[in-house]
Amino acid sequence: MARRRACVPRWSVGIITASLVAAIASASFAGAGPVAVLARDGAVYILGVRGGSEKRVPTGGLSPNGQVELSADGRHIALDFTPARTAALTLPAERGVAVIRTTGVVRERFMGGHHFAWSPAGDELAVLLTRQSPRSAEPADTMIIWNTRTGRRRSTPIPPYAYQVVWSSADTIMLGYCDHGYAFSPKGRIVP
Repeated sequence: MARRRACVPRWSVGIITASLVAAIASASFAGAGPVAVLARDGAVYILGVRGGSEKRVPTGGLSPNGQVELSADGRHIALDFTPARTAALTLPAERGVAVIRTTGVVRERFMGGHHFAWSPAGDELAVLLTRQSPRSAEPADTMIIWNTRTGRRRSTPIPPYAYQVVWSSADTIMLGYCDHGYAFSPKGRIVP
């Protein structure tokens, strides 16, 4: 009887971190496809979860500094960033969320943004803004829904101090607070 080889990913040892292992493990148990991860050296990679491949993605001069997520359709990566040339001296309002194509081209920036989530189909991104940025037309305490196909932004005011956003379905976005939460539709209306 032939011996079966285990399906072992071929990732570079230099990019493996504890949070990366957790992300890969949860994605593989969920039956998900590839994941985007932020490596220790600040590079963004797309990793195949099952036996996978590894692809380094250019970040268009941005310095990723936290959350990194691949859209469900595999075409875009959303990430927290600071401007590369001033990363050490950047005020929180000058940081933001960017969307890059998996080829490395920057598609959109949300200055003052933090915490974001892709819609289940990967065609919309919800971004929370809690600080007014001098480079942003949107006010503080706003949720922006950005459409990848049209590039259109829809914004809606939200209660202050939101720290988490999750799409629970294609038509419901949950915002998390310390002791409570709110549900919104992608059109910005509170869902009862």
